[in-house]
Amino acid sequence: MLHTIAREVLYIICSFLSGKDTINLAKCNHALQVALGDEYVWAQMTKTRFPKLYKETLLLDDVPRNWRKLYMENDQLRMSVAKQMAITHVRLPYWQRLESKESMYEATARLHSVCWFDVNGILQGVPQGSYRVQWRMRVSLSARWNEPLDFTVSVMEANGLTHAYTTPDDFYIREDILTNTWILVTLPGEIHVKEWFSNVRVSHEKKTNHWKSGIELDWVKLLPSHEAPSPGLTVEYESRYPFYWRHRSRSLRDLSLASSDDPIEEYSVFNDPSLLEPSLY
Repeated sequence: MLHTIAREVLYIICSFLSGKDTINLAKCNHALQVALGDEYVWAQMTKTRFPKLYKETLLLDDVPRNWRKLYMENDQLRMSVAKQMAITHVRLPYWQRLESKESMYEATARLHSVCWFDVNGILQGVPQGSYRVQWRMRVSLSARWNEPLDFTVSVMEANGLTHAYTTPDDFYIREDILTNTWILVTLPGEIHVKEWFSNVRVSHEKKTNHWKSGIELDWVKLLPSHEAPSPGLTVEYESRYPFYWRHRSRSLRDLSLASSDDPIEEYSVFNDPSLLEPSLY
């Protein structure tokens, strides 16, 4: 019975569950509910699953620690591009970090013009499983002259285990991409995490002499493969009227954003609050 298990054992058990699963399990057991009310338990869970984050947080002596909130934020397997990822040349006239009420993180990163295009970051404590990569981005008309850009994802504990996707030649001239509204782009292909807690690097990059522009990035996340809306490249819209110059009802099935082997489908989100607001902990 859970009520007879020592507190130290409880947090080890909880560390092998997702944050949501831990909270759901606690709804069925009073002893676990009490345990999860103790910040010490959340601190030890963070130490087990996110050791680097735990050490960094301990160094912030002048900042109040909310271990439960910190753990649940990182349990989402999502990170802010502007606040948590490394961006090469992140200064004007190349890049600009913007305050934005349109982002759950209240900040976005806007690309003005750069040759050495490199955005990368590490998601810590990723559980075992298969994942797809999803980016929240906004693409404007100046992106029409972009060359194909690369998206990569790799498991750092598994040398050589990398999945890469390069956008098609016509990606940044497609009418359904050049909307100047926020879109969710779920990339084709998946990455398999075999160890229980792994660090996964994600990047969007292209290091050439060709100038790139017209991209604004909000966040990137790992999406469990079974939650992905389609096996191929998928574009979801938050705006009811995302297109500048064509009627909303035209089907994306006529647009070959992916290869002929990758089906493409349209999924309209229409300002889903879950994309703009933090999760409840």
